[in-house]
Amino acid sequence: MWDDDDVTLLTVPGWGDSGDTHWHGYWEKTYPLARRAAQRDWLYPTRDEWVAGLAAAVADIPGQLVIAAHSLGCHTAVAWLLQASLLEQRKVKGALLVAPPAIPLTDERALHLA
Repeated sequence: MWDDDDVTLLTVPGWGDSGDTHWHGYWEKTYPLARRAAQRDWLYPTRDEWVAGLAAAVADIPGQLVIAAHSLGCHTAVAWLLQASLLEQRKVKGALLVAPPAIPLTDERALHLA
């Protein structure tokens, strides 16, 4: 059995990142074990780079985690899970995928996400 005190909340923002007023920001402020997956470029994502960013965030977490992904972060989380080792997958105790966008993400679609 695992205890909530042992579980890291890993937020995985989507295109444009999530600000402090986004629900990600609220959860990160109120849950002491919250961390955010970082990306080099929030506006011009590449799949492999975003998956690598998420993989790095997971590798930095020593124990169990729950992923809370939003928007393009949902696609990133699923892409990471599909290529993750069984040991990495076993660290994930749950995933919340909120509002995954239709992809490919065109400039026209991106304007509606901003």
